[in-house]
Amino acid sequence: MKDKNKTKEQLINELVEARRRVAEFEKLETDRKRAEKALKKREEQYQDLYDHAPDMYFSIKPDGTMTSVNQYGAEYLGYSKEELIGEPVWKIVHNDNLKRVKKQISEIFSKKLKKSALEFHKVRKDGSTIWVQGRTQLIFDEDGEPKELRVICRDISEREKAEKALRESEKQYRTLQSNIPVGVFRTSANPGGRILSANPALAKMFGYKKPEAMSKVHVGDLYLNPDDRKRFIKTLSSSGEISNYEVQLKRKDGTVFWGSLNARAIADEKGEILYFDGVLGDITERKQAKEALRESERRYRSLVETIQEGMCIVDTNENIIFANPWFSNILGYSQEEIIGMNLRELISSEEELQKILQGSAKRKNRVSSQYETVMRRKDGELRNIRVSATPWINDKKEFQGTIGMVMDITEQKRAAEALRLSEEKYRTLIDNIQDGVFIIQDAEMKFANEAFARMVGYTVEEIIGMDFRELIAPEDSEMVADRYHRRQAGEDIPREYEFCMLHKDRVTRVIVNMNVGVINYRGKIASMGTMKDITERKRAEEELKRSFWKLQRTLEGTVNALASTVEKRDLYTAGHQRRVTQLACAIAKEMGLSEEKIEGIRVAGILHDIGKVHIAAEILNKPIKLSEIEMVLVKTHAQVGYDILKTVEFSSPVAQTVLQHHERLDGSGYPQGLSGDEILVEAKILAVADVVEAMSSHRPYRPAYSINTALEEISENRGILYAPEVVDACLIIFKERGFEFELI
Repeated sequence: MKDKNKTKEQLINELVEARRRVAEFEKLETDRKRAEKALKKREEQYQDLYDHAPDMYFSIKPDGTMTSVNQYGAEYLGYSKEELIGEPVWKIVHNDNLKRVKKQISEIFSKKLKKSALEFHKVRKDGSTIWVQGRTQLIFDEDGEPKELRVICRDISEREKAEKALRESEKQYRTLQSNIPVGVFRTSANPGGRILSANPALAKMFGYKKPEAMSKVHVGDLYLNPDDRKRFIKTLSSSGEISNYEVQLKRKDGTVFWGSLNARAIADEKGEILYFDGVLGDITERKQAKEALRESERRYRSLVETIQEGMCIVDTNENIIFANPWFSNILGYSQEEIIGMNLRELISSEEELQKILQGSAKRKNRVSSQYETVMRRKDGELRNIRVSATPWINDKKEFQGTIGMVMDITEQKRAAEALRLSEEKYRTLIDNIQDGVFIIQDAEMKFANEAFARMVGYTVEEIIGMDFRELIAPEDSEMVADRYHRRQAGEDIPREYEFCMLHKDRVTRVIVNMNVGVINYRGKIASMGTMKDITERKRAEEELKRSFWKLQRTLEGTVNALASTVEKRDLYTAGHQRRVTQLACAIAKEMGLSEEKIEGIRVAGILHDIGKVHIAAEILNKPIKLSEIEMVLVKTHAQVGYDILKTVEFSSPVAQTVLQHHERLDGSGYPQGLSGDEILVEAKILAVADVVEAMSSHRPYRPAYSINTALEEISENRGILYAPEVVDACLIIFKERGFEFELI
């Protein structure tokens, strides 16, 4: 009703105001929609930036669950975003790093670390790994409690590889510096100079055990001539580097050597020299080599004049400007006659001349050549000549002519023809020789002559192509195969050995002696050799061996009979020879002597007192000390023993050992007064064994001494009367091996 009382004007004004407000509302709605659209676009841009930024973004709950992953991060690991969101982050952490990463993330949440950094290996979906560096930001809720952890990861695998390579490079540099055979140093730049660092090679060069020992050394003191050090510093200070500076230096012990220095001055940004870095090489041998070269050149000049090979030098027009005597002799001229002649005058034909001129053209292009030609001697005789031609270049690298080494091969040519004829004869010989001849390659028989095939019951045609291993008796196949492979590999093994081959009947053994070597057969390594059937010889050897043992037993009986003869005449020393033999053989074995020498010592030991057969029994058994004359008579037993045995053909020097067994190291023994190395080692051993046994045994004129007393005697006279190595071995077998004389 109230509105009815309003005037028309009022109603119009209200209507206008209402329309104005509606327009404002419409504008606000339009602005709101425009703002929402812009916000959505910005969100899309942010999401696009988030998804495609070249880093891996992850959001993680305190329990490790991933709540957000950008698309780049998921795809970089081979996943989709959906495959990772909701999954524990641990599935993309490598097992080797898992425990550490869990601990670090737990500490970030528990200690509320707003920002932190991680480095660890991530695992891609395909199982491959990458090394990442992560930066973290902890997000808190309204109550200030950690809500989630945002992690930005970047693949630093290449950087890690580069750093690893750098570490390896530095390690290699340190290893190189420690092992390089030249000295590496850093010194201060002052005239006296201090060594700031040195490698082992430098220390060794100057006679120090360790590089550290050189830290207190004044560099100037290492120079033989102090002015050399001054020139070194002056050059480095002015030019900044020095190369191949040769100087004489002093070692710790005062000895002098030649060194070659290469160094560089290291300066700061202001140009002030801080220190010198460099290397030093010991060129003493090179210096000596230069001197040797000068001497060699002097000898070379003499050699050229006397060498039995022709040498000439021709200029670019083929004129001979130098010829040694041998070259002149080959062609029948004197040196005076041949120098100045042109090669054209010596060549036998136009064809041969063209060959030489073509070679000269090559040498102008710095190409050496070898060829054969025919030259005419002064007397008209044609000679086959082999020429080795080398360009003659002067110091300015200019071609001056040709240096030729000339050899008269006329006789070789004739010999080659003779060889060809000989080879024909050789082929005939191979086919008819009694020894087997063969070639084996890759275990296959490539060649065999009639004798080889006949040896094992085959024809040559059957043998060729067979596997050689089929021809070897099973018991020897492994040994032969081993030798074959080792020989093919280049090992130096005996060429000659024996083994059993298997006859075609697969039963009969053929014992052969094979002499084989390695050859190149048709471009490949092969074995070539000869084979001799020694089956009958082996049977004869076995028979001979049986005969030998019969003779050996006969000799043993004779030796024992001779020993018994002496013992029966000398009752007090009965068993002495056998006990001496026991001890002497034990000493020889301890000293590592061969079985052959030990056997010789055994025989000599049994017979060493055989000479006493010519001494009266009453003297040998006299219960009191012998008179001087009696002692002289007793001392003759060594010579008498030698005289008895010297005509017997023993395999060892038994007679000489018996003769020398009373000789002493200092020359005080008898009968010859020998000393040192003049005495056989067998006699030295027998001497010690004789003394020890004699002292420890009863004698008519004294009771037995203890073994310890006998050992003291040889110990006190070790190196004086008795050989040290023999005494040492004797002491070892008694004190360490528990040696005791066997009862006889």
